[in-house]
Amino acid sequence: MFDAAVRAVIDGDSATLRSLLGDRPDLIRARSTSEHGSTLLHYVSANGIEDELQRTPANAVEIAEILLEVGAEADALQGTYDGGWTSTPLALLCSSGHPHERGNHAELVEALIRGGAAVNGIDGDGCPLNTALSFRYPAVVAVLGRHGARPANVVDAAALGALDRLREMLDAGPEDPTQRFVDPFRHVAEGSQALELALGKACLCGQLGAASLLIERGVDVDAVTIQHGARPIHEAAHGGSVELTRLLLDHGADTTKRDTFWNGLPADWARARGHLELCDTLRNESE
Repeated sequence: MFDAAVRAVIDGDSATLRSLLGDRPDLIRARSTSEHGSTLLHYVSANGIEDELQRTPANAVEIAEILLEVGAEADALQGTYDGGWTSTPLALLCSSGHPHERGNHAELVEALIRGGAAVNGIDGDGCPLNTALSFRYPAVVAVLGRHGARPANVVDAAALGALDRLREMLDAGPEDPTQRFVDPFRHVAEGSQALELALGKACLCGQLGAASLLIERGVDVDAVTIQHGARPIHEAAHGGSVELTRLLLDHGADTTKRDTFWNGLPADWARARGHLELCDTLRNESE
């Protein structure tokens, strides 16, 4: 019966799901017999489970709310990615591409937080926020910020637009622990690398004030960050911000540089996210 409930979750069959949970209330705490041992709520995240079961229905928010209403454990762990803090439904959701493509990613994150998921992660280390930043989901970052995600470092503060906190961190100097960022892949950025990544994520998340502050403090607008060898202009193109793109261009950003992972120009990053006018602007700057 657990498998039938899983199918109802990924198909968005709310009537069947309610019926199954009504007949077998224990299903809400049951787990898959697969190695990952996921709960039904994990399947809403469409991540860390079998590839063929990674689907996000149009009514995924309703499905999540049904599960949470009847007692799903919002911060249950499972065994994917070594288990632990990265394997809660929220952490997995923050790096999931399926709800992003469906268009209900941010709404799903909000539903899980309303249902009790720890916005700062089960260890209070900002795992959901750092994950959303690393996988470049600015809409998710915004939801986490609205629900109280705390900036633990300069990258977080820049992405959330927490200017007062960002100034404090910058004033503390390069040896301060707040100038250290660890992403879900265990890549570490410290000191100047953390500031460069902070500028990139400010550009990704549309934080003009934070980006301006970092540039004023001398952060290189053409610095290659630890994530995919991207530059701030790539991140601004991905986020679709015309204002931030213009800020970077006005400070000499080079639109002819490619990232080191996909070998893409900033214009390519804009086009990949459907920001076609911005793509044209960047192409014109490259000529």
